[in-house]
Amino acid sequence: MKKWFVNIEYVFVSLIIVGLALRLVHVGPTDLIIMIGFLGLAFWYLFFGISGSQGMSAALVPFQLDSPFSKIESFAMLSIGNSLSISLIGILFQVSKWEGGYFMIMVGGISAVIGLLMSYFILRKNRPEIYNFIFFRQLPVTVMTTVMLSLGDSYTSI
Repeated sequence: MKKWFVNIEYVFVSLIIVGLALRLVHVGPTDLIIMIGFLGLAFWYLFFGISGSQGMSAALVPFQLDSPFSKIESFAMLSIGNSLSISLIGILFQVSKWEGGYFMIMVGGISAVIGLLMSYFILRKNRPEIYNFIFFRQLPVTVMTTVMLSLGDSYTSI
């Protein structure tokens, strides 16, 4: 993966961590920081999925390609980017205790499992470097989504 993509990803993850830490001590505009972090990361992963599926210029694609994606790999990349985005927005809804949070986390959990299965069965053999990158992003998001889904409405925000 290209360094600029990972660095921007770290910025959004850092915003989420800082926002949650500030929420613990009840300081500052925590909801805004958390929302910027989650939405930024969701849009970033959506861009990742779209750039993999659409044959963008080499400067915009966050990974090096030896050969172009096949149609099934392009579909897998697009659905993986979508599933990560939906899961992160569902987590944002649940953490922020917005209306419809449980429904969003349920849709996010279903899409996360579908995306995880697609990456395993489609990208694992043909694109191992992209699979490793995606897997270590999908797994924690899927686990967070599953935990928040299992907590249901009894979840109390930090």
